[in-house]
Amino acid sequence: MKIKAADAAAVFLVFLSVALGGYVSTGSFDGYEVAYVRSFQQFAVASGLIPFFKLMTYVGSLYSWAAFAVLLLLVERRRPKRALKVGMFLLGISAVDLAFKVLFARPRPYRAFPNLVQGFENENMSSYPSGHTSRVGGEWYFLRNGRPYLDALLAVLTVLISLSRVALGVHYFTDTLGAFLLSYPLAYLTNRLGLYELALKTVGLGKLAEGSSST
Repeated sequence: MKIKAADAAAVFLVFLSVALGGYVSTGSFDGYEVAYVRSFQQFAVASGLIPFFKLMTYVGSLYSWAAFAVLLLLVERRRPKRALKVGMFLLGISAVDLAFKVLFARPRPYRAFPNLVQGFENENMSSYPSGHTSRVGGEWYFLRNGRPYLDALLAVLTVLISLSRVALGVHYFTDTLGAFLLSYPLAYLTNRLGLYELALKTVGLGKLAEGSSST
């Protein structure tokens, strides 16, 4: 397989996500960044946007994406390649997200600074990276179909879900940035390497890997 410039760029972005995780795990940036988290949360509260951001968080949850993957599989059952990729990536990015949370162990803003940030949700895992952003950012790659309006919709959804996590006090801005730097390039790389087709063939479902796909 010939290496493209996009391949190198994707690897570099994943490296940046890892490097950012290593830096924020030291805690040296938290005291500075929490001021921006607090300001944005105060804006969301004053504007009455917390219910909206709770909805956006629900849209980006693992349960919502799992339900969407099943629905997409039913809709595209004749050519299920893309739907299967969406489902497999969901499992893969969830595992990577969990590993990063254990590795970097960054406390949530509302736990680290309870006098400054209110926690509108109770989260037990650590903060970096944002799993919600990881999911929507990576699935964006598989759902895009070359139509500008769909890319715009997915971009807006990614931003809103990312902001919802900050507004609810469970993530820093850098958690969402690091998640996107990780997930979209990882979706590209795993697809480029043919890992989904390989996985399906390994479990005897190689025929399902055939057929058209937008990626």
